[in-house]
Amino acid sequence: MTDTIRLTKADYVKLMIEESADLADYLADLAAPDWDAQTLCAGWRVRHVVSHMAVGHTMAMGPFLRTIVASRGVEQASHRLALRYGDSHSPAEILALFRAGTTDRPRGPAGFVAPAELFIDHLIHHQDIRRPLGHSRVIPAHRLATALDVLPRLGGLLKPRRRVRGLCLVAEDIGRRVGEGAEVRGTAEALIMCAGGRAAPLPELSGPGAAILASRIGGA
Repeated sequence: MTDTIRLTKADYVKLMIEESADLADYLADLAAPDWDAQTLCAGWRVRHVVSHMAVGHTMAMGPFLRTIVASRGVEQASHRLALRYGDSHSPAEILALFRAGTTDRPRGPAGFVAPAELFIDHLIHHQDIRRPLGHSRVIPAHRLATALDVLPRLGGLLKPRRRVRGLCLVAEDIGRRVGEGAEVRGTAEALIMCAGGRAAPLPELSGPGAAILASRIGGA
């Protein structure tokens, strides 16, 4: 097992800001029709994924809590808010709100999410958008290594800990091994996406643990 990277909450916030800035710059150059393209998140177009993050960083807690009660759950509330804001605002407005909410420490509902989970959430959502559009990128190795290392310890809404339990993730592109057990081999990005519940990269994985990981994925 590769030596684990241990970071502070402030370190994860910095990584979240870096990842969000990269995503914002990418979105600024995105063609208008692509904002209505489907993503790896079921039922969400690009505008909805970005709205989900933007609203999460900027919405006041009072209205958010009322939406949770009305929607009967956090995930249901997040879905409703993403659709509502995404369908009623232009790409420029959505992007402006996203930039405004992700240039500093997390606020709003996002402020109650562990910084490590928030960082990985944004990294995964970035790829949720790019993969269906065929827009590849080079993700900085330090972000990949950091995200990979925290997966076995991370619960929250992403639930990667239960998916990678008893598995050894082998990121062949960055030479990193995380966890113990049946090996799952692939790129760091594909491993992170699958640990986050995305089934699309599963064909890119190999090793005796790949089938185990696949059995633990119930969708995004």
